[in-house]
Amino acid sequence: MLRARNLVKYFPVEGTDDVVRAVDGVTFDIFAGETLGLVGESGCGKSTVGRCLLRLIEPTSGSVELEGKNVLALSRRELRVMRSEMQIIFQDPYASLNPRMKIGDIVAEPLIIHNEGTKSEQRDHVAGLLRRVGLDPDYMNRYAHEFSGGQRQRIGVARALALRPKLIVADEPVSALDVSVQAQVVNLLQELQEEFKLTYLFISHGLAVVEHISTRVAVMYLGRIVEIADAVDLYATPLHPYTQALLSAIPIPDPKRKRERISLQGDVPTPINPPSGCRFRTRCPIAIEGCAHVDPDLREVAPGHAVACIRVPGWEEAARAE
Repeated sequence: MLRARNLVKYFPVEGTDDVVRAVDGVTFDIFAGETLGLVGESGCGKSTVGRCLLRLIEPTSGSVELEGKNVLALSRRELRVMRSEMQIIFQDPYASLNPRMKIGDIVAEPLIIHNEGTKSEQRDHVAGLLRRVGLDPDYMNRYAHEFSGGQRQRIGVARALALRPKLIVADEPVSALDVSVQAQVVNLLQELQEEFKLTYLFISHGLAVVEHISTRVAVMYLGRIVEIADAVDLYATPLHPYTQALLSAIPIPDPKRKRERISLQGDVPTPINPPSGCRFRTRCPIAIEGCAHVDPDLREVAPGHAVACIRVPGWEEAARAE
């Protein structure tokens, strides 16, 4: 469905020659019908990746293909047509809805922009979408401030579905919601995926949620993907020390069971001047001297399981094989 290769996004630092390396050489594929979870600490570049894929932010370099079409080479007019095939659910359900517009107009706006149907057909379509995401169609004449956070996010989901897209980038769609509401929205997304044959890029720092919804999971650290694998495989046998530390922080809903917590030392380095070699080495519990000199590529060390770490068994063998 989607292929990203060496995706880079640098933000200039005002008044200096420095740049923030928000995304620095990210490569991955998303297959039709699957959910690729993208996880990592806040500030690692997850949301920037999602926005670059849709060209809400223009990438510095790299390539993005949606079903073989080069997204980054499209003109403004061609991109508008392509946007009907890829949509986004924003993180903040309070900021992503225009407070001056009624809900019916918000959900109908994509249909109006793309000249889909008559006004009557658009209204019927909006009513059906609201009903499908669990809202009363009579809500069309209300404003965003009249809804709870969970209801607003359902409105955002309805808007993303309006043009029947193939790919949806869900940018931390449940992080601002209560736990019980999170479960409702995640279950809704799974139902819609099966019903409409959707493909998701699910961005989140909620590791338990990602495990529940994802087919495969990619782990980001400081602008790079450090591990990617099938969700069951990654959660059962994480290979990268950063992934291991992240998963050790997931709470276990059983007071009698305990998980050994891996505490990382120090702070996340600045993306303006990342460490030489492996970017994780300054906090890594198993780092050696060679980690300062080798910037590890993402290499497949087991079927469907790729990792960027010279300390992982099989990484050097995979490097020699290439």
